[in-house]
Amino acid sequence: MVTALVLANTGAGKTCHQMAPWELEEQFYQSMGKVIVRHMGKRQMTTYKLSRQSGVSFVQLDRYIRQGRRMPAFALYRIANALGVTVAELMPDKAEEPEQL
Repeated sequence: MVTALVLANTGAGKTCHQMAPWELEEQFYQSMGKVIVRHMGKRQMTTYKLSRQSGVSFVQLDRYIRQGRRMPAFALYRIANALGVTVAELMPDKAEEPEQL
């Protein structure tokens, strides 16, 4: 089984623990959802409005941004266009990504 070591903030400081690859992926998509919500806030856009403008169903969009589900490239592209940003701007910041040792 392949695992990656990451630093996680536990509130009492950073501790080192093992995180499986699928957990890293899940964390990446959750971080991307937070970035999308941030852009929505800047534009005072609801999930419903983003859904209508992007053509991504409300239920699926909610799964992407609130539950950290995998997002296909076509959905990411449509969401970026509806928000008026590039796909690259929807990628999580380095500060939000787990550090691999």
